[in-house]
Amino acid sequence: MNSVLRLERDTSTHVGPSRAPRIDFLRNWAAPDSDAQRKRFARLIEQATQEISGRFPHYFSQFEIELPQIGALARSTKDLPAFKDFSTAELELALVRGAQVLDDLHIRVNLGSTTSDEISMVVVHSILDAYAAVCGSIDLGASLAGRSPSIAPVPGLYSVGETLSGVPFAFAAGKGRPLVILSNPGVPLGIWANLINDMRFRRPWVIVASRAGSLAEGGMPNPSSLSQDVEDVRNVLLWNNLNHFDVMAWGHGARVAVALARELPNRVNSVLLVSPSFYGARSAEQYPSPFEDFLAEAYGIVRQDAASGWALVEPLAETGKWSTRAGSLPHDPRRRAESVLRLPPQACLKAVFAPFSRVEYFRHYVERMLADATYDVGAALRQLRCPIVLLTGTNDAAVNTLLARDLLAAYGHDVLHATLLGAGHHIQVLQYEYLRYTLDCMARESEPESTARLRVERLA
Repeated sequence: MNSVLRLERDTSTHVGPSRAPRIDFLRNWAAPDSDAQRKRFARLIEQATQEISGRFPHYFSQFEIELPQIGALARSTKDLPAFKDFSTAELELALVRGAQVLDDLHIRVNLGSTTSDEISMVVVHSILDAYAAVCGSIDLGASLAGRSPSIAPVPGLYSVGETLSGVPFAFAAGKGRPLVILSNPGVPLGIWANLINDMRFRRPWVIVASRAGSLAEGGMPNPSSLSQDVEDVRNVLLWNNLNHFDVMAWGHGARVAVALARELPNRVNSVLLVSPSFYGARSAEQYPSPFEDFLAEAYGIVRQDAASGWALVEPLAETGKWSTRAGSLPHDPRRRAESVLRLPPQACLKAVFAPFSRVEYFRHYVERMLADATYDVGAALRQLRCPIVLLTGTNDAAVNTLLARDLLAAYGHDVLHATLLGAGHHIQVLQYEYLRYTLDCMARESEPESTARLRVERLA
C-alpha cells in the first residue's frame, strides 16, 4: 500500500489568537472600520441560534430569549480565564449589542428578565464568547457562513484508500501532526462533514472504517470487534510511517482510542474523547444510561422474539418520529429547554440512526456494545501517559458522561474535562467551533481555557 498521507513540514510557530481592538467595534457599531468585526460577532451568535434550530427548527418562532440582568451576568463572567482582560462595562455592552443581533435575526428578547431557561443561557453565553472571539481572547471560527448541520463531505477535500486486507479509510493531506479520528461503529463518515469541509483545518487526518459496515453509508451488516478495529487502525498508521499523531474519538470509538493509545504509547501524542461511551465499565445502577440500557433490554427481547423486539427498535430508524412539534413541548421552561437540547440534529437523523435501520444491524451494534463492555478500560487508562481531554455536553441523551468523567478521574494521569453548556451527544455537528477550538489548543500543546459556555477543569 502506498503512503496515504502527504505530510508537509510545518514551519509555522504555534501561537494563540492575536488580540484585535476591543471596545471600538462595539461603541462604533455602524462605523465602516468595524464592519468585519461586527459581521463576525453577528455570525458567531447566529451559529449559536442554529444549534437550537438545528434540533428544533421552529423554536424561535414560538419562544423568546430571556436576557437576565446584564450587570450581574457580566460580573459573574469577568473572572473566567477567557475574560480576564475585559471590564464589566465591555461585557455589558457586548450583551446589549448581542441582543441587537438577535433582533436582526427576528428572535424576540425579553430584556431584564428575572428568570431564564437553559436555551436562553446558551444564547446569552454565546454572545459573550462571540465577543471574546472577535477580540482575540479565544479562537472560535465563524467562516462557515450559511452552514447548516449536515452530513455531506465536499468531494475533492479528502481521498479514500484501502488496506491490503480490504479495509477502506478516508484521509486528507496537510501540515502538522496527523489526527486519527475514531468514530461510532455504524455511523457514516459524513458525521465529520464540518471538519472535512473546513478549509481552515490544514492538518492531515485519517478515518479507518470499522469492519462493521460501509465507511460512506454506515449501518452494521457485519459483526465487528474492538480488537479488530484497533488492529486495522494500527496497520494503516504503521504502513504509512505515522510516528506521532493525536487521536480524537467519539461515542463508542472511545474504547478503541484508549486501546490504541495503550498499544502505541510512544506514537500517540494526545487523546480527545468527545461524548465518549464507556458503557458497562461500572454498574448500570450506579451509572444509568437510559438509551444504552434500552438498547440492551431490547436486544434481549429480540433474541427471544425478533418481531416483538424489533417493534421496540424500529422507531429509531423512522427519523420523522424524532421531530418535535411545539405543541408537544413541556410548558415549564426548564423542562422545555431540556427536551430540545437533548434532541439529535434533525438534518443528520438518518446517519445517526443508521446502526438501527435493520434488525440485523441492531443486533450487531448491541453485540459489539456488550462485548466492548468487557474491556477493562480502567486498567488501560492506568497505563496511558499522554494528555487526555474529555469534551462533553451538559445535555447528552445518548451516554452517561458522568461515567467517563469518574473513570478518567480515577485512572487517568493527565486529564482535562471541558464541559460545553447546551451541547448534546453530537458536538462535532452542532458545536463544531468549540470542537475546533479544543483541537487547535491540543495541536499547540496548550490547554483550552474556560469561556462563558465552556468550563474546563483538571481531573487528574
